[in-house]
Amino acid sequence: MDSLRVRDYLYPAATPGDEVKASGGGPAFYDFLHKELIPRIDSSYRTDQQNRTLEGHSFGGYFCLYALWRQAEQGPTVFKNFLAASPSVWYHNFYMDTLGIKLKSRVSKDSISLYMTVGGSEDPKWDIAPGKKIADEIKKLAPPNMRLEYTIFSNTGHMDVAAISAIKGLQYFFTDPSKEE
Repeated sequence: MDSLRVRDYLYPAATPGDEVKASGGGPAFYDFLHKELIPRIDSSYRTDQQNRTLEGHSFGGYFCLYALWRQAEQGPTVFKNFLAASPSVWYHNFYMDTLGIKLKSRVSKDSISLYMTVGGSEDPKWDIAPGKKIADEIKKLAPPNMRLEYTIFSNTGHMDVAAISAIKGLQYFFTDPSKEE
């Protein structure tokens, strides 16, 4: 497994029961994106600073959920749209189960969108049901300025879900919800 991906995308540090050994470097990677990379991109290119999208698959999908959690807990709004494709929500004893509570206490008035997906051929116990549980909790607790879609793509495995999620997620983020049928 790619050690940099494990180091950068996960938080907190892995438990003894996790299948990976991770130091919990997610906060440092988030700070790098927020404080170094994004300002550099903004200074070099014309960017829409009010409509950033963060997308990730597997551990990267977990990092998207962590970034949303971090934004809700500490602010500021760095990303408006979060696409978590087949996030590894089993990590650290389902740590991201706390995301709904974090979003409930969020003070920012900025609107946020989360598009979360999983493949229908993935493990029901470790992938499908936990993702749905997180999505249901967010729907119950999140403020009204939060949009959420949880999609299960039938006949799709873990490695297949990334491409279709990217397409469908961008459509979700950039379609005016007031004009949907």
